[in-house]
Amino acid sequence: VPATLIPEGKEVEGLYTDAGCTSALTGTVTGATSVYVKLQNKTYTITFELNGGTLDANYTTNSYTYGSTVTLPDATEATKSNYTLEGWYEDAELTTSATGIAATDLGNKTFYAKWTLNAGAVEYLVQHYKQELDGSYTLADTDVLADTDGANVTAVAKTYTGFTQTANDSEVTNGTLESGTDLILKLYYDRDEYSVTFHVGENSDTADIAY
Repeated sequence: VPATLIPEGKEVEGLYTDAGCTSALTGTVTGATSVYVKLQNKTYTITFELNGGTLDANYTTNSYTYGSTVTLPDATEATKSNYTLEGWYEDAELTTSATGIAATDLGNKTFYAKWTLNAGAVEYLVQHYKQELDGSYTLADTDVLADTDGANVTAVAKTYTGFTQTANDSEVTNGTLESGTDLILKLYYDRDEYSVTFHVGENSDTADIAY
C-alpha cells in the first residue's frame, strides 16, 4: 500500500476485495484489480522514567491508541520515599512539562518524573562504579535518595549483567544524614571472569576471560 494513502496515526488493518471490507483479499493478484484498504488507529508505547520512584501496580497504562486520551499518574500512583511527585516532563532535563496524552498525539511517548523533597527530609547520593577492562572504574549510575535528618542510611547494590558488587578501598557503604552536609555513598562492581578452555587439535589451554 503506498504510504501516501495512509494518514498519520493510522495503519493497515487488512486488504479486501469489496468497498465494505468484508471479503479479505487472499492469494496473489495476477491482473488489474481494485483493492480496498481497511485502516485502524495505530497503537504507541508509553514509558515512565520514575527517577528512583515507583508506580502503583494498579496503574497499568503502558500504551495508547491514536484518537484516545491518557491521564498521567498522579501523586498517589507515582511515589518515592520522602518525596512528593511535582509533575511529569517530556524530557530528561525536566524543562517541558506534560499533563497527559491528547487525542491528536502521535508516536511513542516517554515521561520523566520530577520530585519535590518532603519537609524534614535530607537528600543523599548513591554512586555506582563499574570496572573497565583496564581495571579502572567509571561512574555508571547515580541514585538520588532521601531519608529523615539524622537517619543512618546504607547503599543498596544494583544488579548489572556481567558484574558483581565487590569491596573496594574507595567504597562508602553507609553514613548518617545531617542537614546542610552532603553525603555520597559509593559502591563498586568488578567484571565477572569466566574460565574458557581452548582446544586446537590435541592441545588445549585454559584462560580467564573478563566479561
